[in-house]
Amino acid sequence: TPRPRLPPLPAAGAPTLFCWLVALLDTPEFDLVRVALANRVSVFSCDDGMLFSSRAEVVVPGELAPGGLRDVAMDGEVWRTTTLNRPLSVVAPEADAVEHIMNSAIFMQAWRQLHEDGRFKQYAWTVKADPDTVFFGDRVRALLQPLEQAGMSYIRNCDQSFGFYGALEVVSREAVEAYVLGEARCRGALEFSKLGEDLWLKECFDQLGFTKVTLLEILEDAYCAGHPYPCKSGRAAFHPFKAALNFVQCTHDAMA
Repeated sequence: TPRPRLPPLPAAGAPTLFCWLVALLDTPEFDLVRVALANRVSVFSCDDGMLFSSRAEVVVPGELAPGGLRDVAMDGEVWRTTTLNRPLSVVAPEADAVEHIMNSAIFMQAWRQLHEDGRFKQYAWTVKADPDTVFFGDRVRALLQPLEQAGMSYIRNCDQSFGFYGALEVVSREAVEAYVLGEARCRGALEFSKLGEDLWLKECFDQLGFTKVTLLEILEDAYCAGHPYPCKSGRAAFHPFKAALNFVQCTHDAMA
């Protein structure tokens, strides 16, 4: 795969991060996005980012309150969701398929729109996170520091199964550019409709000849035989925390 032509990065300093996620509005999943913003964690601890959903809307920070969340007034940049140009619903291709993992087409579209937006090119690494992942940008940067000149590479975050779990996908900007340009080649070789988005991405990366870098310290994931609770292991990311109360507790425990 030819090396993409990208603008130069700053010569010194910590690796920069462009982070993004896909979340359903008006659901408990989006409550996680709101509390993450209020606590400046996850996507909101990166240098820049995007939030994809079914429509464009201002994200209102939220904090825990009896019966749900209450709005929080915050100074600083206003975050808005970007409309994903395809439905966010997932239909399993076969009767015995696991519906929630057959989401590769949704995320393929998100990667295309991220590429069209182009801001990721100004940052060394792109990080796709799940909404129920609690992560800390400063810890991710510290782990990536020795890999600043990583070229077309991605981070292996788990020593189980295929090793690239969707809770926190860390990909160099060169690899993002090459992936989007090479996606059609991968679709010709892989049956993406039967793959979850993380396995699809990993298989495509390997098809395109990207370098795999193992950083198991980056993610504590229950789906990778990890023990994220109580989020005190010092890892950069913890998954899954699907309720806002647990998400906030993990944030506080990790920062204590």
